[in-house]
Order: sequence, then C-alpha cells, then structure tokens
Amino acid sequence: MKEYDGLLRLLDEKKQLLERFEEVSLRMLTCEDDDLEEGMEERGRLIERVDELEAQVRGFCDGAGEPVLLRALDPAASRGELPGWAAQFYDAARASDAVGLRLREANIQLHTRLEEVRERTLSLIRESNRGQGAQAAKYYGSMGARGGYPGSQLGRA
Repeated sequence: MKEYDGLLRLLDEKKQLLERFEEVSLRMLTCEDDDLEEGMEERGRLIERVDELEAQVRGFCDGAGEPVLLRALDPAASRGELPGWAAQFYDAARASDAVGLRLREANIQLHTRLEEVRERTLSLIRESNRGQGAQAAKYYGSMGARGGYPGSQLGRA
C-alpha cells in the first residue's frame, strides 16, 4: 500500500493540527483577556490549514479511484465492513475525529469565556459613558451644536 502512504501522511498532519488547535483553545480558557485575540488568530490559521488538508485528502481519494478510501474516511462507516488494507485509513480518520469531539467541549467553554469578556468590556464602556467626563463632553458637544457656548462670541462669528 505504498501508493497510499501520502494519504496517511495527510491524515496524520490533520490530526496534529487539530491537536494544536485544541492546545490553543485550552490555553485561551485561562489566558489573560488581552491574549485572546492572538489565540483567535492562531486558531484561524490552523483551521485554514486543516481545510486545505481536507481538500487534499478528498483530491487524493478521488484521484486514487478507490471508493473504499472515501468510505474508510466516512465517520458513519464501520471498520468491519472495510477490506483489511483500508483499516489503517479508517483508524487514522477516527483519530482525527476523536480530537474533533474533544474540541467541541473546549469550544463551548471558550464561547462562554468570550461572552463573559465581551459583557465585561461592554459594562466598562457603559460605565465610562456615564462618568462625569462623558456627561461634560455631551453637554459641551450639544452647546457647540447650538452655535456656541454661553457668553462666547465664536458662535456668532
């Protein structure tokens, strides 16, 4: 099955990228708020690469002309229904799927964390908009819109 070693390499690289994605996601659960953006950018780069690999895997399978390969990669497939030589591809695909399942939980937790950070940020913005400085700025801004400040000749110039 030497001709299919390339497919195994692609599947292994996909698994490694998903594991890295998982590491970044878990790190984001406990990092400083300011580091979240960096984590999101890294996750974006990793997902782009995973998408590229998936396209390469599909292309490899289509080019090989072996429908059994595509069946081995299908999560709904059963290992027992595949010929013996295809079991290694089934196993490699399920290894990536296992990481994907763990990622679901991490993503739920991360989504909750991001919502908390967003709410905290919005609260700080609302608080600063209610402060004395913000009220004074609104007052002076509205006075400028009416043609100047009381006692000022600038509005009449």
